[in-house]
Amino acid sequence: MNIVVAGIDPANLTGYALGTFVKDKPQIIDFGTVDFPQTAKCRRCSSGRAAENWLTQFIKEKGVTHLCAEDAGKAFMQVASIVSHSRYAAIIDLVCEKLKIARVKSVNPSTLKSFACDNGHAKKEQMIRSAQLLYGVDVTDDNAADACHVAMFALHHLRANKPPF
Repeated sequence: MNIVVAGIDPANLTGYALGTFVKDKPQIIDFGTVDFPQTAKCRRCSSGRAAENWLTQFIKEKGVTHLCAEDAGKAFMQVASIVSHSRYAAIIDLVCEKLKIARVKSVNPSTLKSFACDNGHAKKEQMIRSAQLLYGVDVTDDNAADACHVAMFALHHLRANKPPF
């Protein structure tokens, strides 16, 4: 079975990345961002419904087998940001359960920054540059860069937990 991991940095402007193993080496094969409030406006629905529809279609079209998301809600102090991130986390869980997609445990921002930059307090510019250098991707958006790191984090986690047979 070919593993295709979706890394998601959930927010109103969501970063996404796809990763897989190429000759047993983890690689990022696609990445980008999606603006859910803008998508919702075009489709005349809520941003939550837009997120659910996009994620469902994305998983099906890209053949995603595993999904990992950044647990960014804990990084914010404002109630509105916490609620927004929690809502997207719930949508991700719902879609994964509905489509029977394996969930890799969410990664908190400081763990992700340590993984990507060896610095739990790395700045956005460092995360972008790290994605460019480590994965050879031409990423310029911090949301997409974070998603690339999330996908790679999940791929490393899956490799470490691979049975020896």
